[in-house]
Amino acid sequence: MNPRSGAALLALLFIFISYQSTGQSAPPDEILKWENDIAHFDSLNLVEMSDAGTLLVTGSSSVRIWNSIHKDLAPYQVMQRGYGGARMADFSYYADRIIKPHQFKAIVIFVANDIAGVESDLTPKEVFRLYKDLV
Repeated sequence: MNPRSGAALLALLFIFISYQSTGQSAPPDEILKWENDIAHFDSLNLVEMSDAGTLLVTGSSSVRIWNSIHKDLAPYQVMQRGYGGARMADFSYYADRIIKPHQFKAIVIFVANDIAGVESDLTPKEVFRLYKDLV
């Protein structure tokens, strides 16, 4: 993939961020169930270094299972931090541990599990509020 295609892909990923939330946080168990995944990122942060040109690609399992991400986004250095079925409430909760240990040129957030048709779903307005709090 050439750099222009990679930039286009990054733009598309930003567009597909899920915009929903309800002013209420997900129940603690729905957030804390990702603690093992985030603890793994904590361990990776001790050994994986980034520079100011690194792209952080983070969010749900689509990021986690993107096996060709380094090749697809070449020549950029990519730090991959995807986990399970990320929702904006848990991503917001863990954002400091995912984002702050490093400096990045850009951060791509793909979180698309907020509309699952269950009672704990957040409204689009609330997801957008959580997203705005991140940026």
